[in-house]
Amino acid sequence: MLVLSKIPESEGEPGLVVPDTVNQWLLVNVRSILLTTNFLTHLPIVSNQQVVGIYLIAKDVTSVVQSQHELQQQRVQIDAHHRKMVSILESITDGFFAVDRNWMVTYWNGEAERILELPRELIEGKNFWEAYREIVPAASATVYQRAMDNNVSMHRENYYDRLGKWLEVSAFPSEDGLSLYFKDITARKQADEKLSVGKQQYQELFNRSPLPQWVYDLEDYAFKDINLAAIAHYGYSKSDFLSMTIKDIRPVEDITLLETLVTAEVKKAFSTGNLIC
Repeated sequence: MLVLSKIPESEGEPGLVVPDTVNQWLLVNVRSILLTTNFLTHLPIVSNQQVVGIYLIAKDVTSVVQSQHELQQQRVQIDAHHRKMVSILESITDGFFAVDRNWMVTYWNGEAERILELPRELIEGKNFWEAYREIVPAASATVYQRAMDNNVSMHRENYYDRLGKWLEVSAFPSEDGLSLYFKDITARKQADEKLSVGKQQYQELFNRSPLPQWVYDLEDYAFKDINLAAIAHYGYSKSDFLSMTIKDIRPVEDITLLETLVTAEVKKAFSTGNLIC
């Protein structure tokens, strides 16, 4: 217990005199603490119907104040980390969303809004399957659930009919749930399809050509492909051709000239950028 006496007004501003033994933290803050906290209890000392001092019962709250300060610092650090993570997730070109173990959506970035055509305010905080099951192919839903249950990452490509898009999806499980990164690969798939169709058309033209044609390796001259006209003209089967080189169908005296011509054609192709390997 501390006893504080009142300073006469004639000796200075009205206030409280704190003994030297009082902790410095209390000395500096005693006036505000008396009014604003429950850590100090004070009772007036009355003499001749006048208050001449107070009894002050104090509690050391240094550890409490320090703990509150440390907690505040931790909150500041957590908030800063959260803002940094949000900035990263909003700046990446991949769509991203995260769900907890109950498939409640905890985050849905801007690119996910664009690719999946669903604003975050309509999905965050809701069960993913209840809000989006009609969009996700059944096979993909099974794979995502298996990734979470077995704690294994997965990667797959799927066509989403309702969206009219091909998506490349990677899912990564954690103790908290599942994180999914995805990108729209529709343009790439369409380009691959066009290339496949082009190759098929070329193969048909190659095989139907009335002139003998073949494809061979520039290094060892081995046949890589042969058309029907060449098979009919030379009398070898396709399997025979694929075990031979173009030198095998040329007279011995033409080999040197053949090599010279091939070398010249390769150099020409390199110089024009038309070499096909």
